[in-house]
Amino acid sequence: NSDYKIAIGIGGPHYCSNFNKVLLRTDIAVSHVCPKYNLQNLDENMIRQAMERMMEKDIIVMFDWKGLGEHKERIKRILEEMNINYERTDKY
Repeated sequence: NSDYKIAIGIGGPHYCSNFNKVLLRTDIAVSHVCPKYNLQNLDENMIRQAMERMMEKDIIVMFDWKGLGEHKERIKRILEEMNINYERTDKY
């Protein structure tokens, strides 16, 4: 549905409560989520694959800020090197 903005969610627990709140309160649909327990495996290639599969030009990357834990700086650096902007879920 073209009425929705598309996002990738990074961080947070298995059930993604902060991303669910964004889904319910905004016009954003979350396509892919990498929860906190799998962040050690998240790399540039995985982010690129998720974005390619979404087939969208304007993709929002959202962080569950507290749910990034020790991976916060590494993931921020990866996205900045890829020239991808990111936002925190608490913005919504």
